[in-house]
Amino acid sequence: MFQSKHQLLACLFFFHRGNSRTADTTELIKSLKMEIVSLTEELKGKAPLRCLVCLDAYKKPVVSVQCWHVYCEDCWMRTLGAKKLCPQCQMITNPGQLRTIYL
Repeated sequence: MFQSKHQLLACLFFFHRGNSRTADTTELIKSLKMEIVSLTEELKGKAPLRCLVCLDAYKKPVVSVQCWHVYCEDCWMRTLGAKKLCPQCQMITNPGQLRTIYL
């Protein structure tokens, strides 16, 4: 396994540069696959992403193309109904600048 993400990225870069398939690259591929499995397992144990307004897991995540902050659609609409500002950065936003995210 790799000691750091930098080492993993360096190996990916090395492999991507078009090296022929040798025993070293076969080992690298095997090691990368094991790292992917390991990271996938690590992510499974993490809590779901949460909306910073309602503090629940996202029901229908929506992003503002103005500031790129993400909240539930209902939270965005409630916030924009009271004032036309992002609740996190206070950037002027309107409902026409919101886009649904499909996770």
